[in-house]
Amino acid sequence: MVNNFTVTGGEAEYAGFFGVVEGGEVANLTIDCVVKGGMYAGAVAGYCDNALIYGCIGAANVQGKSYSAGMVAKNSGEIFKCCSVGQVSKYMSIPYSVIGLSAASLVLLAGLITALVMLNAARQAAVYPDIPLDPNAGKTEETIKSTGRSTAAININTDIKASSGTDWANVQATNPNGSTANMLAKIEIKDEELMNTIGKTGKVNGIGGNSSNGRVEIGTSGLITIGSKVNSIKLNALPDGTVLTKGKYNVIITLSYYDPITNKKQILETNSNATLEVES
Repeated sequence: MVNNFTVTGGEAEYAGFFGVVEGGEVANLTIDCVVKGGMYAGAVAGYCDNALIYGCIGAANVQGKSYSAGMVAKNSGEIFKCCSVGQVSKYMSIPYSVIGLSAASLVLLAGLITALVMLNAARQAAVYPDIPLDPNAGKTEETIKSTGRSTAAININTDIKASSGTDWANVQATNPNGSTANMLAKIEIKDEELMNTIGKTGKVNGIGGNSSNGRVEIGTSGLITIGSKVNSIKLNALPDGTVLTKGKYNVIITLSYYDPITNKKQILETNSNATLEVES
């Protein structure tokens, strides 16, 4: 991990930890920084030119002059299994010298500034659809130390048990005090695991589950707010109605994060491997 640094791009065309990645490969790199300036600005690179960027994380405040991005501002290569968090913005300059301006010009300038302020306030006040709270959530005394930055922390059981394939699974998911995001927990199982254990994916005509990564969701919590815990998640049948039978299954617990004020879903998701034992 490379952190606590600032890239000043100035008038350069490309700015980032790498200005340009040309025909090479960047893998498993975590960047925590500030990038200012540059026509194309990104945390990892301003320009990915026929290169490969894999398994990287960009946690940055990026302020490009024309194009800004949390990972790469301009891309003609391949980027996969990467994620970015932070803030992305663009420089905006308003003339501040009003000497010699007419009264009408001053009024126009004041109106422009007021409109920009109102637009920014409206953007900050945007509220996304409500997510139902988990009805079984309870309070937790568990607390993590605040870092003054966005912090997402959750404790979850990775040795899960359920009496049956449609019963409650004991995930023991805790979103401690001091976290800065609400969370949603899903239990997913890969198509490959389903084929190996029950001989089918349970999808109907190939539809059902998460087709982008070859998984099927078999249980999800409601929203787990900061300072709350959920002991169990209800398991569901597969899309075709098949219920998981007695046995052990390799599953994935996917955690999604939401702003506690606006309900906006964050870019970052985390995945943890777990074992689900269905007892009967």
